[in-house]
Amino acid sequence: MNEQEQQPAKAVDSKGKDMKQAKKPLPANLANFLTSEYPAGPYVAALIDDNTRALDEDERTDGVKLVKARPELLPRVVELARASISRTVSNRVKLAISDLSSNVIRSQDQDLENWSRLAGSTGEAELGKLAQRLRKAREAGNKDLLQQAEHLLQLGLAVVIGRADFSLIGSLTAIYSNLVTSRGIGKSLNAGDLAKRALNRASIKNLEAYSAINAIASETLSVVQRQFATANEQLITLQDRVRDQRDQLERQSRAIEVLKAEQDTLADSLTEARAQISGVAGGRDADLNALRARYRKLLSGNLSEFVTQAHEALTSGQPAPEIAEVLLDDAKKAISKELEWLRQFLV
Repeated sequence: MNEQEQQPAKAVDSKGKDMKQAKKPLPANLANFLTSEYPAGPYVAALIDDNTRALDEDERTDGVKLVKARPELLPRVVELARASISRTVSNRVKLAISDLSSNVIRSQDQDLENWSRLAGSTGEAELGKLAQRLRKAREAGNKDLLQQAEHLLQLGLAVVIGRADFSLIGSLTAIYSNLVTSRGIGKSLNAGDLAKRALNRASIKNLEAYSAINAIASETLSVVQRQFATANEQLITLQDRVRDQRDQLERQSRAIEVLKAEQDTLADSLTEARAQISGVAGGRDADLNALRARYRKLLSGNLSEFVTQAHEALTSGQPAPEIAEVLLDDAKKAISKELEWLRQFLV
């Protein structure tokens, strides 16, 4: 066996550098991690396995102060935040790192002191603030501010991704609208041109990311289109129903006018009948009283009730033309019946 064969084979791991760095002693605290080259992945894994290493509030506060004093450590916080996005990371560790990241962002500038802190503020709005800050740094041409702004946007994105209201399309739109178009690129290139240029220059890894984003966007758009089509169909159906209701209301309103006219005619006929009956001998007094009672009951009872209920059915908050139509028909039948009965005395 030659010398090369006698040497033990070196372990090969896809993480490469991370595995080598992870062999170094585990940082004792957050500050040690930030100032070391220890990889974020193994460090987060250690936080998960050891409940005593929870990045408590004091440790996070010290970390924020350290990064504020040494902005060159911002990339380390970005690495830590990105490593916490994995599904295997416990909520305890995720919340601790998210709180650390948010406070690091707030500590970098007075304008950011309320970043992601105000009630009702969306993740898209918070990313828009950081993208706008990056745009201004580019316009100013200050290299240090530019690097800081880039790291803060990366850090903010890692925080927003972990929020329950995270929207991929909304986040990309917020970044685009505050960063790309405001730089003046939009004056010569539209969104389609920018997308083509990005695809033309993209690496295979970036193409995979673009494809994943496009798949999500396409599915989201399909859902929205289906929802819009359903809502449009419901709107058309509702408009048809409203139109039918309006037509029925107009027909029933005209019927009420006719019914009122017939009621007036009946009242006139009753007056004439009373005049004729009043001249009949006293033997007809009982019949006259019965006649009066009959028409008093008709006018103040059934007929008035029919008309009142029909009017209420048409003028209520939810009109019911069908009910009004039945009531009006009943009223018409009652009037016709009484007029027929009354005519026998007028001959």
